[in-house]
Amino acid sequence: MLKDRLIQLGTVRRGAPVLTLRLIEIKVGKTSYSYITSVLDPQILPPYAVADLYRRRWRIEEAFYTVKRLLGLSCL
Repeated sequence: MLKDRLIQLGTVRRGAPVLTLRLIEIKVGKTSYSYITSVLDPQILPPYAVADLYRRRWRIEEAFYTVKRLLGLSCL
C-alpha cells in the first residue's frame, strides 16, 4: 500500500506561514512507515526512494552509535 500526498502545516492567522510538505505512507507486510519530505515533486524524489534513503540514514546512525560505544565516546 502506498499513499503520497501533500499536507499543510501552520495557520494563516497572525501572519504565520503555512508550510506545504509531502507525506508518504508505505505499508510493508504488517508494518506501516510514514515519511515527511520538503521535496514536493514525486518525479524528482519517488516515494520508494524516500523510504530507501531513510533506511540508509538509520543504518549510518546505528554505525555511529556502535563506534562511539566501542571507543568509549558515548558522551559526545
